[in-house]
Amino acid sequence: MNKNIKISVIIPVYNSVEYLDRCLNSLLNQTLKDIEIICINDASKDESLTILNKYKDNHPEVIKVIDLKENKKQGGARNAGLDIASGEYVAFVDSDDWVELHMFEHLYSKARQNDFDIVDCNYTIHNGYTAIEDRNSIISDKDILINSPKDILLNFGGVCTKIYKIKFFDKSRYGLRFPEGMFYEDNYLMPFIAIKVKKIGKVNEALYKYYYNDLSTTKVRNDVRFFDRLISAKKMYKDLQVESNYSSYKEEAEFLYIKLFAINTLLQSLSLFDNYPSEKIGDIKEGLKELNWSGNKYYKQLNFKTRMTFRLLMVFHPLAVLLFKMKRLIRFYL
Repeated sequence: MNKNIKISVIIPVYNSVEYLDRCLNSLLNQTLKDIEIICINDASKDESLTILNKYKDNHPEVIKVIDLKENKKQGGARNAGLDIASGEYVAFVDSDDWVELHMFEHLYSKARQNDFDIVDCNYTIHNGYTAIEDRNSIISDKDILINSPKDILLNFGGVCTKIYKIKFFDKSRYGLRFPEGMFYEDNYLMPFIAIKVKKIGKVNEALYKYYYNDLSTTKVRNDVRFFDRLISAKKMYKDLQVESNYSSYKEEAEFLYIKLFAINTLLQSLSLFDNYPSEKIGDIKEGLKELNWSGNKYYKQLNFKTRMTFRLLMVFHPLAVLLFKMKRLIRFYL
């Protein structure tokens, strides 16, 4: 850790030419000056590396560039940045997003007030021209002192709205890393941070600007990469079970797996695929066969429509596929 660097900001970059100026300028003009900006070119096929090197040449004291020759997806790119991060805290920004100019000053100031492990803020969904909606990340509007992982595991929010103490990623401490070569890598890692954090500070401002990109993995139609979420969720659940205090948050971990692996996957695929991927239901059934998913107390708290739709897909999936096709035909002819 470099005591002069307060925050290491890590940015994975892949074919981001049209967004990089906006992203990097929002970081270079931060009111908190003691930051380093680590950009990882993840084997981009456009001119992203040229732009990154131009910024590095103009700001060599702030910007570092890592050029990966092999595409490792966001997880691998972020890991490369973590390997050289030297700040007290670490932050992650996606290359098509940007941040308010005072974001890191506000988060760092909050972190220093009470030695918080993590400080979180809210975010704005933005289409590049206007704000669409402000949202809360962690489901809390105040600071949180955590007695048990179950207090936060199901409401921990996304990766990019927070700053994290370097200890979570320091290989002499927890040494956490993202899985590489797959999408939905944050679904895997965030629970492992959640079960180790003790104090979370909250800044109730929408400081992170999340770009609503219709070409992202979570929105492109018929993109088989969507099902990487099955791989990351299964790995997350398997690895959580060997943690020393797993029994204290077992039901929460099971529901997180049920939600990420099965419920969200099946329900979101209804709108993302023209031909319903019924073969994936078999994979999901196999992944849930040893769990009493319908008996989980958090599953029982889901709204009726969600539970019934999921049960229909799981138990009567041939009928569900037929109804799905009928819905498409009706929409086509009307």
